[in-house]
Amino acid sequence: MVKIVNADGSTVEGSAEELLEIIKGLSEDASCTDEILVLGNTYEKVANKAEKGDYIVFEASGVSWITPGRPYFVDRIDSCGDARVTDDDGDDYDTSGDEFTVYRKKYIKSVTDELTSDNTSLGEFFVVLDTQGNWYEKGDLVTLNTKLLGGASAEFKRIYDGREQVLSYNQVRHASCSDYLDNLHKN
Repeated sequence: MVKIVNADGSTVEGSAEELLEIIKGLSEDASCTDEILVLGNTYEKVANKAEKGDYIVFEASGVSWITPGRPYFVDRIDSCGDARVTDDDGDDYDTSGDEFTVYRKKYIKSVTDELTSDNTSLGEFFVVLDTQGNWYEKGDLVTLNTKLLGGASAEFKRIYDGREQVLSYNQVRHASCSDYLDNLHKN
């Protein structure tokens, strides 16, 4: 029996074969576009919950005021944690219960743009780059679990087994959607 704990705390359990079939189905249904261009800015697909300022794309819609495939700007996050967008009719639309892909503004990383507790969020996904002094393997998918004082390191949790480990921010990088899908197929 395999148990996957999602960033929001929910779990999925089943045999390795059952979970692999579910994940394959999800990745086949997911949009193949890892990046979108909106108003001259590049947004990359992320495996995180939507935040204010992101764009979301609905794969399908059962209502006439949401156009599948069109990017919608996330105006705010409501008190229930749901993304709110302006729909095609100009009204405030609550995405509660809807399925969509999240795109976050892509920033060109400079030498001075290092990861710290100031520019990362709990629940974000990262890929392990350096395994010196830790139990993880290079390429493991981890999520930010706890920020530590000082801002140079944090506690991360490995996705496939939930093992926690303190790492320096220079030992990880932000995970892309393709990193997330590749790692799920590996484990």
